[in-house]
Amino acid sequence: MPSQLIGPTVGRELIDFSIQGTSFIATGWVTNATYNQKHSQFILFVNGRLVESASLKKGIESVYSSFLPKRTKPFLYVSIKVDPNRVDVNIHPTKAEVQILDEDQVFQSIQQCINHRLLQDHTSRTFFPQAIPSSNATSTDHPIMPSRIIPIKKPTKKTKTEQSKEQALEIPSSVMSLIEEFELRRDEETDRILRNATFVGCVDEDRIILQSHSKVYLVHAREMSRQMAFQSIIKNFGNFEKIVLDPPIPLHQLLLLADDQSHSSIQAMIQDVLEPAREILEFCFKIVINQELELEALPRIYVVPDVTQLPCFISGLASRMTWEEEEDYFRGVASLLADLTSLSIGQSLGDTTHPCFPIGPDFVPPDLCSDGYIVEIASLGSLFKMFERC
Repeated sequence: MPSQLIGPTVGRELIDFSIQGTSFIATGWVTNATYNQKHSQFILFVNGRLVESASLKKGIESVYSSFLPKRTKPFLYVSIKVDPNRVDVNIHPTKAEVQILDEDQVFQSIQQCINHRLLQDHTSRTFFPQAIPSSNATSTDHPIMPSRIIPIKKPTKKTKTEQSKEQALEIPSSVMSLIEEFELRRDEETDRILRNATFVGCVDEDRIILQSHSKVYLVHAREMSRQMAFQSIIKNFGNFEKIVLDPPIPLHQLLLLADDQSHSSIQAMIQDVLEPAREILEFCFKIVINQELELEALPRIYVVPDVTQLPCFISGLASRMTWEEEEDYFRGVASLLADLTSLSIGQSLGDTTHPCFPIGPDFVPPDLCSDGYIVEIASLGSLFKMFERC
C-alpha cells in the first residue's frame, strides 16, 4: 500500500501478508508492533467490495494484544478473494456485511498468518529516530506530509501550585470573566447525568448513548464535545501542547479552498487580519503562523485536529473575528477551535470509546437537556416492570 495514500507515519510501519487457502486468497497490509493508536482502523474488502466484519476485526485485534500496549490498536487493511458462490451478501439490509462459507476457518487462517508476520518483524524492527527541535528552532524536521500532523515534545510537567501561580499571573481579566460565566451557566440536571454517566456506544458521528443511574440517554456528542473543548481552551489559556504541521500550509491556499473570493481579497484578509494577529494567536492559543504566512502549528485539544476542516477554521479567523473587545475576540477564537475539535472528535470515534469520557472534574455542564441535546430514551426501572408483567 503506497504511503502516499495513508501518510508516511503509518506507511513506514506497514508489513504485508499473503495467504492462499483451499477456497480463498487473502492479502493485505497491517502495522507492526512499533505502531499503535487509540482507535482501530480496519478496512476490509471481499471480492473488491468494501464491507465490515466485527468477528474478523476482533480476531485480528486479539492477535495484537500480545504485541501492543493495553488499550492501543493497529491499522488493518485486508482483501479477501473467494468464490462468489461461497459469499452470502443478504445478511445485512444495506449489504454492509457479508458472510463467507466456513468463514471461521478463513478468519483463523488470516489471524495465524498475521501473527506469523508480526513475530518475524518483531525480531528485526527498524526504529526511526526523530530529532527534538531546539528551543530556538523555527521549524521541525519531522518528515511528514501536509495531511499528517504530529505533536512536538511535551513541556516539562509542573506542580499544581506552580501552575496555579502562573495562571494567576498571566490569565487576563477577560478570560477570568469567561471562566466565571461557566459557573453561572452550570445546570444541575445536566451535571448529574454526565457526572455519573457510563459511555455505551456511538450511534453515528453526531450522537452517542450514555447510561446514567437507571436511565439511558441519547446525547448530541458534537455539541457536548464543543462545549467541553470550549471550556478546556479558556481554562488552559495559553497552556497547550502544540501540534506541528510539516510542511506548513500556506494561508492563501487554505482560504482559496474555503472561500470563493478573488486572490486580491484573500490577500487583503491575510494582511489586514491574520498577519497582525500572529503574535496574540501564538501566545494565547498556540496557533502558529510563521513569517511566510503559513499555518505551522495548532493546539492539541482532546484529539489531533482534522486537517480537512482547516480551510473553514482559517476562514473563520480571517472573516469573523473582531478586535473591538478583548473578551469577544478570545471567545471567538476559542469557539472556532472548539468547532474544529468537535468535528475532529466526530471523525475519530471508536465503537466503545469517546475522547471526552469520562467527564473531567473541571467541566461545568451548561443546560443541554432543555435544548434537546440530551434526551432520555429508556428507563431501566420501567423496563423491569414491563418484563415482570410479561
